[in-house]
Amino acid sequence: PTRRSSDLGKALNGDMFWNLCKSYVDSINQGSIPSIESSWSYICKNECLKALDDAMDLFNKTLQEEIQNEGPLYEEELKDKYLISKREAMKSFEQTAVGEGKNKFLEQLKEKMKQKFHYIKQDNDQSCEQECIMFLRQNYTEIERALKNQDYPRFMDFLQDIVQFKNMFEEAGPPGSNRKEIAADFCFKAVMEAAEFFLGNTINEMNLHKTLADENVKKLQQ
Repeated sequence: PTRRSSDLGKALNGDMFWNLCKSYVDSINQGSIPSIESSWSYICKNECLKALDDAMDLFNKTLQEEIQNEGPLYEEELKDKYLISKREAMKSFEQTAVGEGKNKFLEQLKEKMKQKFHYIKQDNDQSCEQECIMFLRQNYTEIERALKNQDYPRFMDFLQDIVQFKNMFEEAGPPGSNRKEIAADFCFKAVMEAAEFFLGNTINEMNLHKTLADENVKKLQQ
């Protein structure tokens, strides 16, 4: 006896019925006897592919709505929004996918979402770096001006301002997953440049003192 569509686990919708008829016609045209089992497998594959595409579209739409106009996000915030979007997509897939082979398509969906999140995280990290560097440069101008004007009597005075500058960034700077590393790298370069500046001034002063001393020696020898 033949098996009814309801025996196979799910009532046919319009698209599924059309694909079933198409499968029968294709089998007859090829000179073979239509098989409900093979036709059902064909329908399940098409339904799973459609469920996968629809779920991925929902994932992209939900995630975009979650992160739009947000600017760079902390890593945990971005991951939370990803998990919300992932749950919605998997729920959509489970509601529409059919057949014993749907788990294979579910794994494909998970992998696609994982890859998409990887690219979004890269964009978030890049946006974080750009905004952090812009913030650091804008707020470093006063320290840099004081350094060039030789307003720091000692190198330690400059270092104290750098520590305060770094603390200010951690409290008020843009969010992002690697913001601390960006600030540390910026401050390190600033300290190295300042050290060269102080060292250069010290060498110039030493050369000046040496020149004056040599001139005094010459005068005494005349």
